[in-house]
Parts: sequence; structure tokens; C-alpha cells
Amino acid sequence: MWGRGYRIGSVFGFELRLDLSVIFLVMLITFHFGAGLVPSLHPDWSPLLGWSVALAAAALFVVSIGIHELSHALVGRSFGIPVRSITFFLFGGVSNIEREPPSARSEFFMAVVGPVTSIGLGFILLLAGGGMLPRDLADGAAAEHALQALGPVPTLLLWLGSINLLLGVFNLIPGFPLDGGRILRSIVWKVTGSLDKATRWAAASGRAVGWAFVGLGALMAFGYDVPFFGTGFGGGLWLAFIGWFLARAARASVRQLVLHRALEGVAVGSLMRRDVATVPSSASVASAVDAFTNQDTSELMVVEHDQLLGVVTVGQVRGVAPAVRGGVSVREIMTPRESATLLAVDGELEDAVKQMMAQGAPSLPVVDGEGHPEGVLRLQDVARWIELHGADDPDAHAPRAA
Repeated sequence: MWGRGYRIGSVFGFELRLDLSVIFLVMLITFHFGAGLVPSLHPDWSPLLGWSVALAAAALFVVSIGIHELSHALVGRSFGIPVRSITFFLFGGVSNIEREPPSARSEFFMAVVGPVTSIGLGFILLLAGGGMLPRDLADGAAAEHALQALGPVPTLLLWLGSINLLLGVFNLIPGFPLDGGRILRSIVWKVTGSLDKATRWAAASGRAVGWAFVGLGALMAFGYDVPFFGTGFGGGLWLAFIGWFLARAARASVRQLVLHRALEGVAVGSLMRRDVATVPSSASVASAVDAFTNQDTSELMVVEHDQLLGVVTVGQVRGVAPAVRGGVSVREIMTPRESATLLAVDGELEDAVKQMMAQGAPSLPVVDGEGHPEGVLRLQDVARWIELHGADDPDAHAPRAA
């Protein structure tokens, strides 16, 4: 669901990406810390100090999420599972793996390492913050007075420790796609020997947990004090939003399974359209306009001596003023072959679809090993293939939540 975003760097060979929704997460934590926690515990702090510590708390929480996701990625790599990137978004982070784990064992260890890492990090931070308490306070002063006497660093460490413990415990809830749901899937997979059945059971659990959160959030919003979660309109709305996301993501996991089963082992060439829309490299942009008008395509292959030189799109043609289109060649505005995204005729259809969806491309050119144009693959044709070869109802065999 969140697999794109802006690249911000890499660590241990994993690309780090930032979805813009993470800005809201940082703002939410900063406001919670600066407007709630700091005034209640440290009324003597200056606004500058309080909000600076709050912003640092939000930033370090995102780093904690990164450590959690990095543990998933490293264990995945050890089992030979390609991890394309780690993306930070509104609800935390996600490791974008390119294929399902090869076994129930690899699924279990890849899932369980995240909560273990967060809980371990939480204990380390709590110990570090607690070790900075004055000895007389640590030995017997009232907890409230001890907390109020804390400086910025131990306050930050103790809060981060607590929030990482909560993050680890929360992720153990058996609702897919939470880590606990993936642990559940690995167990069902091991018992039944079927990844399909395990995914459907874990997804059903995820939907049940998600809608339960929506219900609890509604109770909180209407003033009920829910054990562990508390009460309040804002907290209730946030919990309901998280529940809605979980239920939606769980359902999407079943659809992804249907997609995988329908496209598994199918080559790009078997679904591509062979009526290739081409235009000579010497042709004018005005000729390209005529070609687009007469053909149902969003890009033209620019060729010379039956070799693909590049691709020109409707957007590129539109960028040339109508008055000069007759004097500008398509070669001047095309995307060169080296920079264009091309699909191999014998490539895996599933990989091609993932690439198209990641780029938001409704269609992509297909070439052979020597660079000759072979056809074009369109997502609408793939959708029809799935409709004919996949399950009519992706949840038809999923157990129903009570």
C-alpha cells in the first residue's frame, strides 16, 4: 500500500524512502509530547526547550521504527528474500519485499525479530534513562517527583523506551499485516502446509482485529473508558483510523495472493499486444499527434532500422507548441531507450505488473533480447487475465470472523 515515496538514503544496502504522510506522524508526536507530556511533567521548562525535546522525540521515534524495519530486512536477506526498500509512512514503516518468504520458518523469524528488536530497544532505553536518575530519587522518592526532576535527556530516553515497548507489544497482536499476524500465518502455514490457506486465515484475523479497533475507537470517541486504550475523541478517532487501515491492508493481502497465483509462471509475451505503435525517428511531432489520434495508446515506440531508439509519450508531445510541431522531430523530445522502462518479452508477468504499478504506468513497451520492438503490455489486459484466471471472490475460501 505504501511502497513508494522519496528516497532519503540507504543503510546496509537497503534503500530508505519517506512517504509524505510521515510528516503528519511527526507532527502528531511532537504535539502530544510538547503540548501534553512536557507541561504536565516539566512546567518549569521554557517553550523553546519543551518543543525542542518534543521534536527530538518525534525524530528519534521514526529512527526507532527504522531499526524495527531494518531487523526485518536483515533477517529477510539472510533467508534469501529480496528487500527492495524500507518506507516510512503515517503508520510507521514497511519493508518492501519482492516476494513471499520461501518457508514457514523464514516467515516466522522474519516476523518475530521486529517485536523482539523493539522490546529489546525499549528495555535498553529505559535502563539508560533510569540510570540517569539521582540516587536518592531512584532509591525511594515518589514516582511523580522523580519524573518531574528529570532533565531533557532522561525524559527523552524514558519516553522512547516506553513507546518502543508499546510498539513491540502492539505488533504482536495476531492481526495481519502486523508482525503478530505474520507469526500466526507462519504457524498456520507450518501446520497446514499451505501458504494460501495460512494467508487467508491471517487476513481474516487482521480484518477482525481491525474492525475491533474501529469499534473500540468509536466507544472512546463517545466518552467510554476502554481498558488499556483510555478515552477521548482524538484517541478514539486515531484508534479507529488504525483499525480501518489494518482491515483494509488485510483484505489487500488476499488480493495480492490472488494476483500472485493468477500471474505465476506467465510470461510477458503471452499477454502483450503485438500491434506495436511505432513512429520513425525522423517523423515530426505533428505526425506523432496523428498517430496518437488514430491508435489507442499512451506512448509510441521511436524506431530506426527496426531498432528501438526510445519512447515518446502523449505528455511529451503535448509539451511542444502546436505551431512548431511540424518542425520538431520525435527524436528531439523522446525518452532514449537507455532511460526508458522496457519489458523483456520473456520476462515474468508478475514482476512486470509490480514494476508498472510502482511507476503508475498503464502500459509499457516490450522488446526482445536484441532490442527489437515486440509489443506493449497494458494493465487493463492484465486485469482481464486475472478476472478470467483468478478467484471470482478473493475471500471465497477465507474463514469468516465471528
